[in-house]
Amino acid sequence: MSMEVLQNPDFELGGASWQNSDSAGRGLDSIRVHGGVYAQRLLASALTDYAVYQDLPVDSAGSYDAAGWVTTDSLAGPGASLALLWLDTLGLADSIPPAHLLATDLLGTVTGTRDWTLLSATVNAPAGAVGVRFQLRVAAEPGDTGGTVFDDLSLALRPPPPPPDINPPVIALTAPNDGAVVSHIVSITADATDDRGVAGVRFTVDGTPIGTEIPAPPFGLGYNTDTLANGPHLLSAVARDSAGNTAIAAVVHLTVTNPRPADIVMILSDDQRFDQMQYMPLTSALLNAETVRFNWGFVTTSLCCPSRSSLLTGLYAHNHGVLGNSAPNGGATRFDPSSTIATWLQAAGYRTGLIGKYLNQYDLIAPAIPPGWNEFEAIVGSATGTYYYDYTLNDNGTILSFGSSVADYGTEVLTNRAVRFINTMTRNQPMFLYFAPFAPHAPATPYPTDAGRYNTFPNWRPSSFNEADVSDKPAWIKALPKITTSQTTASDALHRRQLESLQAMDRGIASIVAALQQADRWNNTLVIFMSDNGLTWGEHRLRDRKFCPYEECIRVPFWVRKPGVTARTDTNLVANIDLAPTMAAWAGITPPGKVNGVNLLPLLQNPATPWRTALLIEHLGTGSTLTDASGVRTSRYLYNEYQNGNKELYDLKTDPLQLTSVASKATNAALVASLKATLNALKLQ
Repeated sequence: MSMEVLQNPDFELGGASWQNSDSAGRGLDSIRVHGGVYAQRLLASALTDYAVYQDLPVDSAGSYDAAGWVTTDSLAGPGASLALLWLDTLGLADSIPPAHLLATDLLGTVTGTRDWTLLSATVNAPAGAVGVRFQLRVAAEPGDTGGTVFDDLSLALRPPPPPPDINPPVIALTAPNDGAVVSHIVSITADATDDRGVAGVRFTVDGTPIGTEIPAPPFGLGYNTDTLANGPHLLSAVARDSAGNTAIAAVVHLTVTNPRPADIVMILSDDQRFDQMQYMPLTSALLNAETVRFNWGFVTTSLCCPSRSSLLTGLYAHNHGVLGNSAPNGGATRFDPSSTIATWLQAAGYRTGLIGKYLNQYDLIAPAIPPGWNEFEAIVGSATGTYYYDYTLNDNGTILSFGSSVADYGTEVLTNRAVRFINTMTRNQPMFLYFAPFAPHAPATPYPTDAGRYNTFPNWRPSSFNEADVSDKPAWIKALPKITTSQTTASDALHRRQLESLQAMDRGIASIVAALQQADRWNNTLVIFMSDNGLTWGEHRLRDRKFCPYEECIRVPFWVRKPGVTARTDTNLVANIDLAPTMAAWAGITPPGKVNGVNLLPLLQNPATPWRTALLIEHLGTGSTLTDASGVRTSRYLYNEYQNGNKELYDLKTDPLQLTSVASKATNAALVASLKATLNALKLQ
């Protein structure tokens, strides 16, 4: 029986189907109703219990929901009650023989004076029951003459529980096919069915679950096979139903053939002169084989922030707009980070990481993380201005403070984080690591064990040092006083510390190379080492200056290690603007917008590759016509024009120290005109 056997009995029709026992006083009540128009009222007497009942057929051992609403007036003692009397036969008289009464379930009683009260229970018919007597009873203590009203009675058979689910799902992989050779992202799909519904499907590789359980069709996911070693693997899937039954799909055999990733490590020192590489013996030894050392490596603007902006974008300063180190013409707030080598590589699937110095005045936007970086651990600021100790670091959005202990030494901290970045790479995911420590920037604080290492380094005194005759130079140089003895002493000490501060960086580079080798990445890693600008050591009366057009400012170490290349020294003109397009080409991508630089890879492979003959040098944004200038550097000449009309021309073949400008010599008029035309063309790029 699957239907209600009693629901709202015929009280509305007078209750004819109900039987009276014990001469019960029963009648319709149209005033006090719970539902409908009429209810049944029973009066109580102290002489005897009164009851009415109705016998109903039931399912033996069936489960029933029984309920009824009762309201009472002045009932004491037993009160009003609802009960179910289970019978083994139907058609019995008012008085049930005990042999036919199998069990009794009391739904509840109500005493006193109560408003409508629900009496209900879920009950089970005993085995052998064929009927049930739904009994409404009212009784009172001697002297009481209360009554009760019953309404909205129901007895409903609960649907039987479904049989236990013992049938497992059916599942089969539909993609990829058995024996497939896959690389990088592979689409995995399965068909799964079950007689009561599939609760979820999860895929496995070599028995290990991948991804999360998929609760509804379509059952599929994209899986990055870069996480797997190249070679054979077993793919399967597990389907589950809500009862916990599972089924495993037939195994599909896969062969993963991911090419080794084309990794990139960019190492950028800060204020390192081109002639200081000899003081980094570990780097010199490690970047020896398969390395091209460019003798003529330049920055197109010799100042930290413009130079780093050119490195990231491949653009001249007049195109990326970062002309200085601070706002409004420069600094991090001026730089547009929306299209850089980091964003290009990240979009190509690279895991990118910057560890070290980002851009000057980054503290004005910290802890913001520029687009393109998966791992961003950038120096924010320093309370003492040293950046070797007592500095803060943005660790992926969390600002960390470092103190003055040996363990806080900046170059060492950054090295450890760079090594950790390499060690946490997924095996086959390509990586781009941009490692930019502060060395050897002033104050060039060395690691404690390196302090004093270059105490005997001879004072720097080329013939251009504290240049005696600057009458050939532009107005801003002519205005410089000669360097004093005390200034010279301070600079000499700084130069020794710079060489000492490079030692921790030298060891750091060795640690990075070792990590690449241990991770089996060295043989597919492009490594670039350069500085963001050079630094004068007193040449032309410029004491520890970087913003100038002279070789000491614009010429930097520029080494590129590419697996498979024959090591050599190269004399082609290369610059920081070439690095972004080179790294993009190594990754197999094309920069999405304009770049001024040129991809170095063909030149690395073949020194006879046709190459540029001139390079634009810019120093803009100072706000002074005395110092704002644009120039052109060729393999032989440096020609420079200032906005106040001053000009410089140096023949680097005969005057490598740039002691005498020959721009005003009449015999050089044609040369000046030619270089000026080249300069004007470069400024339009």
